[in-house]
Amino acid sequence: MKILFVASDPGGSRALIPIIDACEERDLHPVVVDHGYLGKEVNDVVMKINAQEFINYEHFKNSQSRHAYSVLCFGTSLTDKIPLRIVSNAKKIDIPTICILDNWMNYKHRLCLYKDCYIWPDVYAVMDEYAKIKAIEEGIPEETIKVTGHPAFSNILDIHQEVQRIDSSNNIHVKNKKHIVFVSEPVEHDNLNVASEKLKRNYTEKDVLKILYDKCKLLSEKLSISILPHPREDINSLKSYISEIGGTADDVVIDSHNRKIIDSADGVIGMTSILLYESWLKGKPTLSLQPGLVRDDLNIFEDREGVFCINNFNTQQNIFDEWINKVLYLENITPRKDALIHNLSIDSIFNNMSKLAYKK
Repeated sequence: MKILFVASDPGGSRALIPIIDACEERDLHPVVVDHGYLGKEVNDVVMKINAQEFINYEHFKNSQSRHAYSVLCFGTSLTDKIPLRIVSNAKKIDIPTICILDNWMNYKHRLCLYKDCYIWPDVYAVMDEYAKIKAIEEGIPEETIKVTGHPAFSNILDIHQEVQRIDSSNNIHVKNKKHIVFVSEPVEHDNLNVASEKLKRNYTEKDVLKILYDKCKLLSEKLSISILPHPREDINSLKSYISEIGGTADDVVIDSHNRKIIDSADGVIGMTSILLYESWLKGKPTLSLQPGLVRDDLNIFEDREGVFCINNFNTQQNIFDEWINKVLYLENITPRKDALIHNLSIDSIFNNMSKLAYKK
């Protein structure tokens, strides 16, 4: 079985990388389309082929005659259409396709190549039953949906156990202080570049950061704050803003492994990042703060028992205080049982790819 992989955004790429690594371990020799974040981040030993070979239909047909790909596995993007163009070409030459969903929103829109043209995969692999229900509600063909777990979290319990063995004095946060991690997103930039006014969030990451620093300034002897920037963010601009609102440029963590930062945290705050879900899975006090939220599709954590959610800070400040108190006084952090499904995600996805390949 020879598998071709394509993705562009960080989220979609991070969902594919554990599958690609597992291919290498199983001597399956994966091939990656050299495009976007996936092309930059995938292991150097993996074969990469320029995206132009697959964007052009005739070139893709020639590549298929040489490589005989069994399955195309892809991650999604809301803005970059190149992966979907490649998926569309793959379907025209009868290569089975599997989509690995990486987030709980825009289930159908992320498969839209252009207006009213949707590229349906043979298998739409989703993280859990909640995602399956929401995907069906949005119009994804039910027969294509398979609940597999999220491959980016396939080793989440192993990592938790490893962290428990590390002496706390080696952790990145300040000793004797509780450590809060803010997971940033380039919301201000995205608000300025949306195709429609209705897609704006009605808040930015700066609004959330200002609330965080204002609320925590009287607790500086008890709390330390780290800012985890998104790969698309302007780091210097972020550092400058943090300095303006009472923090320091050193609060922004650069060149660090996301999972390590989340594991070091006693509490995690953000907006809609998938890393909030990871924090929740690990049993950490987790807050989704979206002041003035007007888009229901972004309220993705409201049904997660144990996640603190604020959509109107003026009337919900008590929720922030409850979260802070849990960060300060929670003694034992235990992963949630929901993490178990993700431990089996790689095997589940390989099982679905094998069925596609041998049905061909």
